[in-house]
Amino acid sequence: MKKDLKIPDKEGCIKIFRKFVLFSNVERHCVSVASFAVYLAEKMKDNGFSDIDLDIVFAVSLFHDLGK
Repeated sequence: MKKDLKIPDKEGCIKIFRKFVLFSNVERHCVSVASFAVYLAEKMKDNGFSDIDLDIVFAVSLFHDLGK
């Protein structure tokens, strides 16, 4: 995994997200997906997948429908 990526923290991601998302239903969906993705990633980390970066999981899952 590339360690030189500059991933914004959760607050930074939400700020970027809200700048581009126009519809509340898309926002609710993306936040739900991000929450569930982080939950799954935490469970994976608990079961030996120690190299999972939760910040990256949150960012990419939050942004997955950006622009809709």
